[in-house]
Amino acid sequence: MPFYWTLGQVPELGGLSPAERRRVHRACYWQHAFRSPRCILALVVCGLCPVVGGAAGGRLLHFLFDTPLSFWYGILGAAIGGGIGGAIFGQTVTSYLRPFYAAYTSRVSCGALMVTLNRSDQRPNSR
Repeated sequence: MPFYWTLGQVPELGGLSPAERRRVHRACYWQHAFRSPRCILALVVCGLCPVVGGAAGGRLLHFLFDTPLSFWYGILGAAIGGGIGGAIFGQTVTSYLRPFYAAYTSRVSCGALMVTLNRSDQRPNSR
């Protein structure tokens, strides 16, 4: 499974401008992502990663290196866990939405083509 750092690296969105990529991603995300058990599970994992990271960051350093307990170790662990959880969620959703990106862009481009054709049929003759 390829790792996509940005939406521009997704092959189905590669030929679009950044604004169009965001629009397509948002439309597909809100329409399809939360209907998938895989994406819902990834969202749960995304929420649990900061909890586990905060607990591990606060306690693991204390037990391994005999450092004093500090609130900031938990915050640092939660931030690292949140980053890992967010990456898991982002990759899961992007890989799930790839077929929907292609379908959405073809449907929208065909719709725009039809609107263009309908408008060209309504132009008055210049003669």
